[in-house]
Amino acid sequence: SDMTRLRDHVQAFARGLKAWRSGGSVGGGGGAVLKRVEVDDEGICVTVTLARKGAGHPTGLTLIFEDGYPKGCVIATSDDSKDDAPVAKLNNAINGWKGVTLTLYAALKMIGAAFECTLEVECALAATSGAGAGAGAGNEVDDADA
Repeated sequence: SDMTRLRDHVQAFARGLKAWRSGGSVGGGGGAVLKRVEVDDEGICVTVTLARKGAGHPTGLTLIFEDGYPKGCVIATSDDSKDDAPVAKLNNAINGWKGVTLTLYAALKMIGAAFECTLEVECALAATSGAGAGAGAGNEVDDADA
């Protein structure tokens, strides 16, 4: 189902992020550092926790997949009003995907662009099982904890 697919993608990316980090990699010197990516029980909202340089506290960014995953009807919100500019930039990017398939991985790349942590997102995606060219197929076997 859509719900399990989103959960699988979030978990795969979280493992990729962890694997990349444990390789001793440091963030790419951008404007933010990805801390956590989580999904709610309904499989509709994804929370991305970012530590923004100079912000003093982490930002909680929420992606709401309104029509179910991975349909491109997504709204991004932040719990910090200081993020209005990057969130507006992110929502503009996402709006181009209305009615088209928007995977979590593509959305994360947009977050990377809006919050200046592209390198970090790319590195974590590179370490994410199944996030490559065939990410849409959804029939790869995940051997990380199968």
